[in-house]
Amino acid sequence: MSDVLPLACFHLTGCVPKTVILELEWLLWHVVDQPEDKVIDCFAHLIALSGVTVEDRDEIEAALGPCRNGIDFADSLHLGPAKRAPSC
Repeated sequence: MSDVLPLACFHLTGCVPKTVILELEWLLWHVVDQPEDKVIDCFAHLIALSGVTVEDRDEIEAALGPCRNGIDFADSLHLGPAKRAPSC
């Protein structure tokens, strides 16, 4: 059995909004009690599926790296675009 959550083992198609990714992370980590590294592996697999379109896929993929180093996923996801924003 793979180390990826069973959710990622299904053949999925469709579009996944970024908000759903954020909520799914919270649900899997805090409610289902999955370890954060397993949740991140699940997301990496999910965004790699050929039949799935993920909103802001590149931003979500970029956010996964810092998460492997202990940064909260939501924080990492929000910080990515903030780094590229012009100064206020």
